[in-house]
Amino acid sequence: MTRKGDGTQKKIGCSSTQTYLVGQRLQRPAQPTVENKDVNELFYNISWTPIQPETGCGSYGIYLKTYLADGSLSAPVELGQADVSEKTDGMYQKKLDLSAYSGQSVLLYVIAQAGHPQYVDSVEGITYELAVPKRVNTPTVNWNRSWDYDRNQPVTEDGFTAADPAGGSLKITLEPGNPESIPSGDSSYLLKAYVFETQAQAEAARAILGAGNSLGEGQGLLATYPALTGDELLPVQMETEPGGRFGHTLTGLSAEYAGKWMLCYTRISSGNGQVSSLWVENPQLWQLPYVKLPAPEVMLESQEREIAVTDVTNPDLPVQKTWKAERIALKWNGEALADTHLIQVKKKDGSSQLLRIVEHKETGTVSVYVQKQQPDGTFLWEEKVPIPDTQSFELPEVQISLNSTYTLAGITYRYQTTIDARLEVSWDAADGFAYTLLLPDAERLVTENGTVLTESALKETAFAAFTADVAKNAPDLFPGQASDAYLPSDELEVALGN
Repeated sequence: MTRKGDGTQKKIGCSSTQTYLVGQRLQRPAQPTVENKDVNELFYNISWTPIQPETGCGSYGIYLKTYLADGSLSAPVELGQADVSEKTDGMYQKKLDLSAYSGQSVLLYVIAQAGHPQYVDSVEGITYELAVPKRVNTPTVNWNRSWDYDRNQPVTEDGFTAADPAGGSLKITLEPGNPESIPSGDSSYLLKAYVFETQAQAEAARAILGAGNSLGEGQGLLATYPALTGDELLPVQMETEPGGRFGHTLTGLSAEYAGKWMLCYTRISSGNGQVSSLWVENPQLWQLPYVKLPAPEVMLESQEREIAVTDVTNPDLPVQKTWKAERIALKWNGEALADTHLIQVKKKDGSSQLLRIVEHKETGTVSVYVQKQQPDGTFLWEEKVPIPDTQSFELPEVQISLNSTYTLAGITYRYQTTIDARLEVSWDAADGFAYTLLLPDAERLVTENGTVLTESALKETAFAAFTADVAKNAPDLFPGQASDAYLPSDELEVALGN
């Protein structure tokens, strides 16, 4: 630009020159593609192709205008941006929540935004007209459940974890609070839930989820219901029940969550041309019920083992021998939820001995105790020491002693033996603990020369009774405490038929 003086005025003019850059306008973006793949939400995937050429473009803005009552358009609202570095496979894509525009007709378009002073933003891109569906009205509901958190009202593990609703013990029922909360004929109530370690964590999560945010690490979330599908929590549909109620029996929920805290949400699903209602939160936090542990599954079998016998035919010259005994063995596996087993071995004479096994799953080891009566009549647990370099325990508190005779080739032999019970433990990281309790009872004895001996004195045990539990319920191990999730199993009695 040049400025000059006026010569007719006989004045000395002045001139100057300045160069101005005129910004190059970016190309107009094409019409975006707008998709909603979830009929229950108003989250839209908006994608578009880059302008050509893209030189000078630093980002793209996504804008929306709404139609007003008089047919005119509102001022534009920027919904989001995408930097040019976010291009994937030659396309840009953003996920936007259009819940605020439910029931409205809108125009969506993209503006290419300059990333260099030599360029200026493009004009408004080609628009996409969208009728955002109306949401179903937010319902009012009354929440009910089939369980109570009460030590006197536990459920079974099978009832807690049921794979089929017919066998489930955990049912949630909803009752619409007004006529407007009754779903239309082609919709129903949907249900989802979150399980937390503590009540405080569940309360904190209520605020986070209520604000539309996701839960992160360290916020106590143990599980979702139903379980995630990939990264998505897809709710279950509740069943219509008599009286206008809606119900759902929880299935597949692990019993490891017994005693934990559940936060539930419901909504009315899409129907009648409308998208699902907003989620409605259960105002109550529900504590999942106690679980009564299942009793161990015990197998009875015979196992041939060597025993030490003393031949006292000549009492002045006792001879140590090794015979074989076909001993009675009880075998079972550890339970996933239990870490303690109580075994009562009762003899035919009415006497009994109580054993206790406490598992240490983090190390794959066990502690074994026998209950012994003290001089004052009380009972205390005495811990047993394992056989060196093994996980086997001799249990002389449960034994059979024999002082008997047998005849061979017209000669009578006298022998003595004491057979102690023995507990053998194995551990596998995948399968857990496996147990074999060798009782002192035997079907028969076999001497060193093959003579088979059967005596009624070899069968003194009437039965063994098994109970699964958790160590937290043992007052001597955890004084003044008790499990807030598990109760001991029913007693399983294994009769030996002696």
